[in-house]
Amino acid sequence: MIPNKEPMTFGKMNRCLALISAAVALLATQVGCPSSAGMPSPTLPAAGPPQVPTVVVVNQDLQHTAVMPGTVEGEETTDIYAKFGGFLQEILVDIGDTVAKGDTLAVLSIPEMAQELERLEASAESAQAIIDQAVAGVKQANAQVESSQAAIEEAETETAEVEANLKFRVAELERTEELVNKKALLAKRLDEAKFNVEAATAALGTVAARVRTAKANLAASRANVEKAKTDEVSAVAKAKVADLNIETAKTMIAYGTLYAPFDGVVIRRMFDAGAFIKSADGNSAALPLFTISRINTVRLIVDIPMKEVRWLDEGDEVVFDRITVLPGTKIEGNVTRFSAGLNSTSRMMRVEIDLPNEDLKLRPGYFGYVTILLAEFKDTPVVPSTALITIDDRSYVFVVKGTTCQRREITTNYRDGTIVGIETGIKAGEQVVRTGIGQLTDGQEVKPVLSEIE
Repeated sequence: MIPNKEPMTFGKMNRCLALISAAVALLATQVGCPSSAGMPSPTLPAAGPPQVPTVVVVNQDLQHTAVMPGTVEGEETTDIYAKFGGFLQEILVDIGDTVAKGDTLAVLSIPEMAQELERLEASAESAQAIIDQAVAGVKQANAQVESSQAAIEEAETETAEVEANLKFRVAELERTEELVNKKALLAKRLDEAKFNVEAATAALGTVAARVRTAKANLAASRANVEKAKTDEVSAVAKAKVADLNIETAKTMIAYGTLYAPFDGVVIRRMFDAGAFIKSADGNSAALPLFTISRINTVRLIVDIPMKEVRWLDEGDEVVFDRITVLPGTKIEGNVTRFSAGLNSTSRMMRVEIDLPNEDLKLRPGYFGYVTILLAEFKDTPVVPSTALITIDDRSYVFVVKGTTCQRREITTNYRDGTIVGIETGIKAGEQVVRTGIGQLTDGQEVKPVLSEIE
């Protein structure tokens, strides 16, 4: 490969020629050359076009990648808190233990909740007794209704008898009056007949009063039935509330037993048996008892710069290597998901790669480097990065045709600091100036010196 050469400019060439001429004159004086007086002055050769190093544009398959540090996390990672404060009665797992979903991790002792459950159970028994009493009250009230109805029927029957007797006495009085008027009976028999009518009338009033009393008693008995039924409904509702309170208390006590939420491993344990555990309910100072992580599949987390986001797609190929604890290991995968926005502080985007990990080779916290293949450019014209000049945010190269260089605008799709991939503007086989393009002008004559792209 030919090394880069700085192009020869006209100014430098003229200075060289002047120095050569001076040296020749000095040498002629020292060796006794005859005087030039009377002789014609020598003519210096004209300066030629500057030499410029050039390269031939070739096509290459290019890959645009992003290389960033990455960290391994579990597929799911959960801190296990206590909902209620209590004493750690029993702890059944330790760090590194494998757990299955539903396995018991620890048991808390919460004495006040046990006492509350006993109180609620006693309240439930009392509520049931009130229900039984209310049911009995309904039965008693119904019996009173039946008794009142019977009293009404009895009074109504008696009323009929008294009314019949009154009619008889009235008829008897009329006959007696007729006979007394005819002098067939003594006058005192009339007085007796009148007394019998008055007695029958009084008896009818008494029976009518008994009927009214019986009906009033019936209405009161029916009201008592409704009240007894209402008391029963209220007692049943109170018993239901008591039962619900018992279930709630049992649920609260059940929170004292902590279970594994999924299959995984214990990666952190914070307390020992006997420790007092603070409730996590509304308490930001509470600490988790455990951290459980599912690691048969892990997430590789990497943040990529904003400038690379436009190239990112789900499914992009990924290589995870240079893992500190696994030297020489290379793991391949694909981008699984990425955030919908950038981190407001770092201006980076979170990218996640799911990796199978049945052998548990990867552990949460492992660190390495992630190479993401963001784009591929097949058969792309390539030039050295030194062949590029940027003017007013536009990119140019100098294309050499014969001995003339032409400035040509191009667009790029790849840059890595050494070579540049050209999207439009030039094609393979053309020759471009490799270095020194800042001293050239469009249409300038040059002497190209071909080299190769390193």
